[in-house]
Amino acid sequence: MAIKLNKLAIAGIACSAIFAGFSVPAFADTSSVIDKLYELGVLNEEDYAELNKEAKDERREAAEKAAQDSDPNKVSCKYSDGFKCKSKDGAFGLQVAGRIQQDYREYDTTQSSEFDIRRLYFGVKGHVYNDWNFESTFNLDKTSSSTNDAVEYMFLEYAGNPNAKVRIGSQKIFYSFEEITSSRFTDFAERSVVNSNVIGKDRGIQIHGEPMKNQFQYSVALFNGSGRGDEDSTGGNGKGYVGRLAYNATGDTGKKSGSVFHFDAAYAHNNASAGDNKDVSGEAKSDTKIWSTTDTSIAHQETYKNLGFVAIKGPFKAQTEHNVYTIDTGSAAYDVTTKYLAVNWLLTGERYADNYSLGGMKAIKPNSVFSSSGGTGAWELGYRTSRVEADSNYGSGSNKAKSETVGLKWIPNHKTRFILNYVKTSYDTAISSRTEEDAWILRTQVDF
Repeated sequence: MAIKLNKLAIAGIACSAIFAGFSVPAFADTSSVIDKLYELGVLNEEDYAELNKEAKDERREAAEKAAQDSDPNKVSCKYSDGFKCKSKDGAFGLQVAGRIQQDYREYDTTQSSEFDIRRLYFGVKGHVYNDWNFESTFNLDKTSSSTNDAVEYMFLEYAGNPNAKVRIGSQKIFYSFEEITSSRFTDFAERSVVNSNVIGKDRGIQIHGEPMKNQFQYSVALFNGSGRGDEDSTGGNGKGYVGRLAYNATGDTGKKSGSVFHFDAAYAHNNASAGDNKDVSGEAKSDTKIWSTTDTSIAHQETYKNLGFVAIKGPFKAQTEHNVYTIDTGSAAYDVTTKYLAVNWLLTGERYADNYSLGGMKAIKPNSVFSSSGGTGAWELGYRTSRVEADSNYGSGSNKAKSETVGLKWIPNHKTRFILNYVKTSYDTAISSRTEEDAWILRTQVDF
């Protein structure tokens, strides 16, 4: 406003008036000063009218701004680790979120090497009246196939009691630590063979809480047992249930000092429809299925048992899971046992405890963010060995297999990752006339 410049002029005039022997009120506002100067004859009619008009305009703008600031319906938006909007009182909030993962895979088999869009997520999440959380996220890469497949998350959660949150809808069921960890933050490009036979995303109701921060967490859930899709139209599926307990022996104090000793155990049971076959997929995302069920021509019972352990000390982390999946057809039962051990080292010195939670690992934030002006980002080296052991009488493929993965990861900032993995898989029984598969995976990723 011009009035701001004129205030300097007024101040100068006022000073002149004071030195000339005139008295100006010590704490007068702009209008009072203008009126006083006019009364004293310092300002002529034209200057007085112009300055008085500008003072009124300024008062009106200030009043409008004050009214806007006090409006309870005012919404402010900004970028704060995501594009977020919230109401003035913070009771309502909305965030736009998503991720893009693109892969290149090179195989030594007859499968063609390929560029692939691995994930393309877009959605919104937020809260209503503080106590209610919601999320609606789709995988846009799957929208051309099935609506059910495209829905990744769609739920409503009552979070008024942080020790007993209630979530209803399409969600990730808490079972395996590796599965609970978002694909944005996994140690390697793909999860281990354990992930083939765990409870993942499904539709249902889940109660979960963390009564002891960074030390104890629990969850129980009732779910469809049909993954992200609708329940079987024949009604053959009953409902499944799952329970999980997680405990960090070092607690909040250990996390702050950089040490974690995490244990978790989970159990699940599900009634499955006839023909609901299960596979064990390789870690290189090739066409090869290491092992597939063949005796599920009738409705059957499924049980899942999982034990996990995570040890963290500064920039070093060891993580392992042991999972047993059992199919019971009524006349026979058989097991598929999968397990892995992964060790990782943050070469640039970041601490894994800083991105640890009882509900999975979070984003690694580099000590030195990479940009055009400098910085190294975070660098990580990892190794994972995995095993599959299945009862041979009830499946096709190889009843025993192992995978070895070596990975190098570059994290320029906590929203961007580059991953290079070499994966070697060996089979006890030849699959497609071969007993080994070598693959390279390069992933680029950004999330927002």
